[in-house]
Amino acid sequence: MSSEYVPELLANDERPILFGRYSFDPAMKILLSGETIVQLPPRTCELLAVFLKNPGRLLSKDELMDLVWPDTFVEESNLTHHIAALRKALDGENLIETVPRRGYRFRAPIEQAVADVVVVEERRTLIEFEETEARTTRLPTKAIATGALIAFLLVSVAAGAWWLMGRSIVVRSNDSEVILSVPGNIYSYDISDDGKMITFAWNKDKPNTTNVFVQMIGSGEPLQLTTGESDGSPTWSPDGKTIAFIRRSKGSSSVFYIAALGGVERKLCDLNSDLAQNLTWSPDGRLLAVVDAPDTSTKLRGINLIDAESGKTRVLTRAPLNSFGDFAPSFSADSQTLAFRRDETANSKIVAISTSGNDENEIVTETTPIQSILWSNSGDQIVYSTKHGAMTELYAVSPNGDSPPVPIANLGTQVASVAIDETRNSIYALNRNKDVNIWQSKLSEDRQSLIESKRLIAGPRVDDYPAFSSDGGRIAFVSDRSGTDEIWVVNSDGSNERRLSELKGPVIVPGEWSPDDTMVSFHASVGPNMDIYHINTATGSTKKLTNGGKQFVRSWSQDGKWIYYAKIEGEDTQLWKVSIESGESILVVESANAGVESQDGRSLYFVKFNEGGVWKMDLATGSTELILDDSHFRGVARADLEPSRKGFYIIDRERKPEPFYEYFDLATGTTARLMTNSGSAGFANAISPDGSTWLNSKTDYAANEIMRVRVSGL
Repeated sequence: MSSEYVPELLANDERPILFGRYSFDPAMKILLSGETIVQLPPRTCELLAVFLKNPGRLLSKDELMDLVWPDTFVEESNLTHHIAALRKALDGENLIETVPRRGYRFRAPIEQAVADVVVVEERRTLIEFEETEARTTRLPTKAIATGALIAFLLVSVAAGAWWLMGRSIVVRSNDSEVILSVPGNIYSYDISDDGKMITFAWNKDKPNTTNVFVQMIGSGEPLQLTTGESDGSPTWSPDGKTIAFIRRSKGSSSVFYIAALGGVERKLCDLNSDLAQNLTWSPDGRLLAVVDAPDTSTKLRGINLIDAESGKTRVLTRAPLNSFGDFAPSFSADSQTLAFRRDETANSKIVAISTSGNDENEIVTETTPIQSILWSNSGDQIVYSTKHGAMTELYAVSPNGDSPPVPIANLGTQVASVAIDETRNSIYALNRNKDVNIWQSKLSEDRQSLIESKRLIAGPRVDDYPAFSSDGGRIAFVSDRSGTDEIWVVNSDGSNERRLSELKGPVIVPGEWSPDDTMVSFHASVGPNMDIYHINTATGSTKKLTNGGKQFVRSWSQDGKWIYYAKIEGEDTQLWKVSIESGESILVVESANAGVESQDGRSLYFVKFNEGGVWKMDLATGSTELILDDSHFRGVARADLEPSRKGFYIIDRERKPEPFYEYFDLATGTTARLMTNSGSAGFANAISPDGSTWLNSKTDYAANEIMRVRVSGL
């Protein structure tokens, strides 16, 4: 926590505090009520601790801000944000009284719990709130531990103990620390072998640029080592003197060396594609492993090995053509074996292979995506993380694959990657915290300028992928505010939010409303698969339409009987449509990525995969013609081709210096250029049926943390 106030609260007694029907454990930052666990963000936790130490006392806003933010000047909106979060956590009970123009008073009798430990049982529900700080003018002097990683300590057995291959691993909840906390995004990181330094790829204050940084753990500021536009995947040499990294450019990438404290870069070798990633150094310092294409003729990635002295490369694995590639290489302690992840249509596997290229052996198969892969120092275990539903979990398995994996720990919802340091009995985890909201832009009648722009849908977590109903009166969107991705519906003025789905686990992306507004299409990933579904907007009942593979929802047919979707086939993408009744799928266009039917349902407007321009297909004859060449449009993603009642909108993100919009009128066959405004081109877009209102999702806040949790028993 950022202040010493909460530790002072329980300086002489670390037992939980009881009030009303609640139990508060400041050490764990959790609030218990019946069958529910609420994971409090640090500042909200501190605010509650202040109230509990001062029951019945009127506390002014200034006094509360001085106590919760003792070393930081903040605006009053920070306090009101956490008051609201605390009231929400208290389930709407009127325990915090607002005294107009004076402050707040906490109204609940306080007592100390008799039990020394709050036992977290499997049947309870974990609810997490993400913390968002509004415009601080001075940075706090201490790092803040977010609630996401503290969920690491909340496991499905009592007292934080797990059995790993017959050994007990105990996590000490009071022995954790944030070793790095920065705004923006950390894309990869590596801890030096002596545990004293960290190198990481960070976008700092330039959203579209990534560079390599280094920092002493526990002190100092990050030191920028590289200045390229896309430098990443840094990895320490075993002696700690050198950092290797990947520099990407359009169409290619290379491996470079640089001294750990900066200096002249030296190119080691060129790679085969601009998709290279996961660079890692062998413990003996002789080899580097990298995820890259085996040659320049394919983009299907496997594992290549690089001689650390000469830069000579050789192919270690070639991913099967029916797979999505090999990723996440990890060397054994003796540098003789490599474990990696192989993603297939329905599974994610850990495979081990000798560095000579022999004895490939499948270790474990998961139906959910495997993330990090790590070896124990002794070489008798492989530890990996995977996400079952909303939670990232840690497992251990024998390298021989002769026994089922054993669960170690639950790491929470926001964990992106994991590292283990057995020498120092530490587990590291990267938390990615962000607040994504949906903004509304009103356009002028000629669509050339913005009249108004405001935040319309804002929750404590991620609100994304808006979609207008056909009548323009409602908006569907995805939000993880309940702990997992779910589809929500709200009126077009932002009122009457309600959760529509209860899928509790998959990653969800909504598509569009059906023409009669009775259904919303979406795709959802369960494990490596991504399938097409629709959900009833009245009842919330869902129906799965495809089975296995990678499909992305696109648009509805005009008669409401079919859903168009893009399907990944090897290195190509095809446009299909599926019947909402029978589930029958029909291939419509090869090498296409998105399509929109004309208003009469006789034609299909589509864009090709990896090719500019917009085509028109006669659905009766199958004949096609180019109607917009690549001077108008040079590429498409799901959010870049938006249908309306009388035409469709194009968002060209490739144009420099700013993206711009075009509108294609179906009746006249002509295009009109609309406004140019980079601020309105968010990640996901939606246009109202009359074209007067745009919705887009924006990341209003992003910060990443790397946390170290000390354990015993590794």
